[in-house]
Amino acid sequence: MVAREHLDSILSLEGLKIAGVKEDLYFESLKKLASDFKIDCEFLEVMGDYREVVEQVRSRGRCGCGFKNLCIPPCEGIGEKQHNFLSR
Repeated sequence: MVAREHLDSILSLEGLKIAGVKEDLYFESLKKLASDFKIDCEFLEVMGDYREVVEQVRSRGRCGCGFKNLCIPPCEGIGEKQHNFLSR
């Protein structure tokens, strides 16, 4: 997860716009988990790759956070923490 602000838990997604790669298995799981917890957030599906997700977060006003593969190197200029919401 890349974010402009600290995220404590999945509940921190409330009110945020979250970018992710369209049809990514883990992004789809995050959407289901947010729905199960009744979290009011918006999902933006990007057609590109994880770099496009990061750009959506870097571009102020587009997305508050983005879901990307942990194998992708950390991103300069925005906070990036390992938020493993899916395995809890």
